[in-house]
Amino acid sequence: MVRLKVCVNPAHPTQHHDRGTETDLHSVHRHGWPITHAALDPERCRFRVDGLAGLIACTQLGRCAVVLGNPICAPDDQGRLAAAFADHARQQGWSAVVAVASARLRDKVLGTGAYE
Repeated sequence: MVRLKVCVNPAHPTQHHDRGTETDLHSVHRHGWPITHAALDPERCRFRVDGLAGLIACTQLGRCAVVLGNPICAPDDQGRLAAAFADHARQQGWSAVVAVASARLRDKVLGTGAYE
């Protein structure tokens, strides 16, 4: 199961976002780097997949989801979580853009066609 909190009404984004969970906080502290702390901002969307401990933080701008940094999870799960997000974005008719991605993510995921 894929879950994404989405900002439906840009005029009132906090109405559609959670503040994150203890699991999100744990993921940020364990697997994060400086940009990942933005995932705890209540204005951000959080994408999670059941069975994977971690999340992707993003901002939705119209039909574009801007991902902030690498998936926040164990390094071995980053590719699966990023691919799941790309699939979800495609199903929604969104473009997905990754800002501040690491070279590892670029080499592992971005060159596979999951993101353009």
